[in-house]
Formats: sequence, C-alpha cells, structure tokens
Amino acid sequence: MSVEMHVLFRGQLPSKAALQRAMRDLGFPFTIRPARGSLETQRGFMPMMLRRQETGVEFDVFEGRDAVEELLRGGRTVDPAFDRCANFRWGGDETEAVAGMCAAAALAGLVGGLVIDEYQDAPLTLDAAAGLARRHLASLPPSRAPRPRLGLQRLLRPLLDLRPDLALFGNRLVVRPVRHLLRGALFGRGDDDGEFRVWRTIEPLYGEDEPNDFRTAIAGPWNFSHGFVQPLLLEVLAEEIFPTLAETTTLADFVRDIEGAHNWEMAAFRALLLGGERERATALVEEFERREGTGYVQFATFCRLLLGWDAAELGRRYRDREAVVAKVLKLGDAWEPTPFPAEVAPAERPACSDPVVPSGPWVPTPPGTWSALPETPGEVSFFDQVWWDFARIRAWLPLAREEAEKRHRARARYDVVWREPGGALVGVGWSWARPWWHLERQVPSTVVSVASAAGRLRAVFTEPRTIPQALGMTRLEVRPSGDVQWHAHCYADPDDSMKLTYAPRHQVGRDDRKVTSAEIAERVVPVPPFGDHETLLVSLTRVLEVEGYAEFLRQGRREGWAR
Repeated sequence: MSVEMHVLFRGQLPSKAALQRAMRDLGFPFTIRPARGSLETQRGFMPMMLRRQETGVEFDVFEGRDAVEELLRGGRTVDPAFDRCANFRWGGDETEAVAGMCAAAALAGLVGGLVIDEYQDAPLTLDAAAGLARRHLASLPPSRAPRPRLGLQRLLRPLLDLRPDLALFGNRLVVRPVRHLLRGALFGRGDDDGEFRVWRTIEPLYGEDEPNDFRTAIAGPWNFSHGFVQPLLLEVLAEEIFPTLAETTTLADFVRDIEGAHNWEMAAFRALLLGGERERATALVEEFERREGTGYVQFATFCRLLLGWDAAELGRRYRDREAVVAKVLKLGDAWEPTPFPAEVAPAERPACSDPVVPSGPWVPTPPGTWSALPETPGEVSFFDQVWWDFARIRAWLPLAREEAEKRHRARARYDVVWREPGGALVGVGWSWARPWWHLERQVPSTVVSVASAAGRLRAVFTEPRTIPQALGMTRLEVRPSGDVQWHAHCYADPDDSMKLTYAPRHQVGRDDRKVTSAEIAERVVPVPPFGDHETLLVSLTRVLEVEGYAEFLRQGRREGWAR
C-alpha cells in the first residue's frame, strides 16, 4: 500500500539544489542524487541518499484548483490561491517514508505552502511538518550498511556475450549505437536488500535537466538469490521488452509510443520539433494554451520560445545536452553524435534514426527450468514462487503441501495455484513484510492472480494499519483479453473510509469518492488459515461485481465462485 504526502502551493517549483539546501537547513541529512535541474521537470522516482544508504521518493505535480480541492476533505480549508499540488509517494520502506516527509516539509518552506498528510486531520504548517519528519527520522536505526550493488553483470553476461548490439551501462541495458533514443531495460531495487525490478523504457538522450524516461513496469521484485531469475529475466527481455522497442527508431515513433502517458506532452513537443514536424509541434502548443493551469501556461511560453529558434541553433542546444547525458551515463563510443531530422533535408532524415533492434539471436532457456502447472479442474499445486505474465505463467520449484504449510506458519514466502472448474488458473502468493507503520513485526500480504479466457486479473490484499490480523483488498487491476495494458486500477484504503480511487491505468487525474462502511467491510476479511483460499475469492468476487467486471466471474468459474 502506498502512502502519500502533499504540498499545496502556487507559483513555480524551486530547483533540486534549492530543495536539498532547504533540507540541510532544517537538519535533515538527505541529499538528492543528482541535485540538478528544476523540480518542474521531475516526474517519478527521485533518487536520494541518507548517509551511505540509497533511498528516494516518488514525486509528481498536479495542476489546478480541482486537484487541491480533492485533498480538502473533512472540512479542511486552505488559501484559495493555492492551485498546484506536489505529491510525494512511497511504499513500505521506512527510510523512503522519512525521505518523503523531510522533502515535503522543506518544499513547503520554499514555496510558502501547506502540507497535507492523509493521517492528519488538518493541514500542517512548516513547523508541524518538520516536527513530524524529525520524529520519524529519530526512529530510524542509527546506521545501516549500504545496500549491495545490483548483480546485473552476472545475470546478463550470456546475453552480452551473444549480442554486441546490447550494452549494460550502470542499471540500463540499452541498444547500441545510441543516436537520439535510449531504448531497453531499466533495473531498479526492490523493497528489500537483494531484490530488483525491471522496466521497459524509452527516453530521449537530449531530455531537459534529467533524461525524461517513459517506463513500463514489467516484472519484480525478484531476488538475485533465486535460481529461476536468470532464465526468467532473459525470457522477459526477449519477449516483453525488446520486441516492443524494435520498430521505435525515429522521434515520431517515440511520440506515438508515449502518447497518453503521464506528463507526455512536453516530451512530445520537443520530439516533434527536433524531428522536423513543426506543424504538429505548433498544434500541441496551441492545445497547451487552451488549457487552464499554471503549468500549461509555463509550458506554452517555453514552447513558443523554442519555436522561434532556427533548426541549426535548436540542434546545437540539444546535441550539447546529449553530450552531457552521454557523459553522465558513461556511454562512451556507444553514443553516435547525429544531426536531428529538423537540421537536414527530408531525404536525409532516415540516416538520423536509431537502428532497428534485431530479433535474435537469443540465449535459449535450459530444458527443465520450469515446473508444470495444474491442468485438471480442482488440482492444487504449491511452489516456491510463481511469476504471472500476460504471455506466460512460470512456476519455480514445486513444494509438498506439508512444506507449504510449514512456510505459512513460519511466515515465509510461497505460492499456491489451482485450476478452476471453468478453466481459469488462480494463484495466491503469500508473503509478509514490516511496513513503515509497524516496524516491530511482520504483517501478512498476498497477491491473488487470475488468468482466464476473459483476460488477467490481479488483486493485492494487505493488513490494514488500523485492523490487525485482517486482510484488506487495497488494489485491483484488470486486463481484458486482447488489451495491451491494464484496463483498470481500483484502490481502496481500509484505513481511510473517505477515499476510493477508480480509474483506467495511466489516465491523468483521479476519480475519488466516499467509501461506505459496507464497501470497506467487503474488502476486509480475517487472515485465512492455511488452505483457505475461498475467503479471499469471495471478497474479490464482491468487488468485481461492484466495479462491473462480472465477465471474470462468468468465464472464471462459471459455477460456485460467485456466492
């Protein structure tokens, strides 16, 4: 379950360096890595350091008074001039939580804003927010060893030896040569030491201030110690990452791929302008000017300035930026300085494109790597871990029922999978974690996954902060058959009876509404004993009916599931 803290303000955001200085002035020992550029261009995860420990926080900005009003529940009132909202978001890691609190307090002081904490009844002033951050900072362990470096070279060595057109630079596996687009896989840490996640990413090398990447979460967290990680990672790269990027070679392709993503408009404008499509770039600026909000006005002003530059001047500016980013990422000779399409005649523009990604060769998966999944309706199997993808489901190391029950009692991870009478494959993955709000003990969490003719479904159940020894459904994601993305993202917080978010994934904006006590009750059940999976399915069924996904009921179990 993610936690959010908001800063309400008006006007411009400061630079990252100014935010870092403000944190230092307040006595917060966090640094932003790297502290370059403006917060106006920061979207997504912002890396930070606490002493020698890597951490960070998700950061986004929402525009307009409507975004502010959404946070003013329970009679809260704030300055009517506030029309922007800076959002800090983190998961279960306590250091990330403190990083978000410290950054929010420092930012509020810089912009003269107020802090909204979802667990506080009233907005927080700078002093109150800083005091809250200091209390949580003091609760952190006095020192922690730095997290081990990602062991990517070991996992990717067979592929890198086979494919000279791929290269690993830090935590990025990219297609070489790089001309204007960084395409490939991005690797990041999971919530625990030794874990990592994988994203498919495409980003312009010339991005302003920071590379502005558009990433799609593919997999994780996986643990480096698991024996299945290497063959699974190589399969994912071969089937889920590089084929999607193969035909993205031009800046126009890049615009096509990112359209509709969060904060895609500014990146699309630059790509269209540098790609020689000035008319489409101008039309996008005119769209900015028709929208309300401080951010769009600023975008339009900056874009009009760039439209006044000639192609040669524009190319020099952004090629210089490419040189800086290539040096920071240590691309070496993998970067080929290349004119932008806007600088050359139309007939010469194909030479400015990035290369097509070949489909092979690839490292084959060793036979016998994966375990068989249940085939007969009613058959139940237990595994060390199961990974659910839209192209495949992979099971690793079968477990005897007795071993799975032993893990359940010991609060160790395991997965159970069974075949429904209607043909659907259903899995429950059990795990336990120490969330930021309860560091003394592990609390239960589980992911329920369903694969049927109707599509794929994933529901996350975690123990609510205020309801011990229970599981509340906090997240529901649905992908109908034939769709290329998750179709819905439904989030309900049992600890906050005033909030329910339900919107198509990747859609900008939120659809919050009050949650009745009956709806909360449908999403919270006692922690089931080992072997009881029906309790979670009944709760899931009720939510599916409310959210309009009865098709998953009809094709998932046909009889007996919905009751």
